Amino acid sequence: MFCRLLLSRMGYDRRWLLPKLAPPGCAKQWVRQQWPVEVEAQRKRHAASVLLAAIDADNLSPAREKANREAELSLPRSPDEKIALFIPKWCIETWLQWLGGDHGVTEEEQHPATPEDLRDACRAAVEQYLQMAREGRDTGGALPALDMSFPEYNRLRRP
Repeated sequence: MFCRLLLSRMGYDRRWLLPKLAPPGCAKQWVRQQWPVEVEAQRKRHAASVLLAAIDADNLSPAREKANREAELSLPRSPDEKIALFIPKWCIETWLQWLGGDHGVTEEEQHPATPEDLRDACRAAVEQYLQMAREGRDTGGALPALDMSFPEYNRLRRP
């Protein structure tokens, strides 16, 4: 939901957003399998399209997870490709809490939200995220995975 709302607020028409949700089972494995397939498909699409994938790092560091995903590609992503990868440590809800003002959360523990909390939390978090991105701010190292997302966000920005 966070990614869809973010893309919408970035000006990508919601009618053209095609979320691909993992089938029941291991979502992480599904993203791992789909990532190189979707990147190759994106490279063949019209230049106005974008790809934003999200996968939790879990027991790996977000940097290690990113390196693993990059290694699966036939060619490295070029800076001008509109292909981004968000990698929360355990779950994106940690980002939602931090962006919502709870700066006591860490990436070392999981912070799941209840489904009824998500919609409002996502809206507020997206607005805070966009403000931070516009101002060139990050978390100051409080949430390294969230800090890693800002260069990825910049890949998708419209000129």
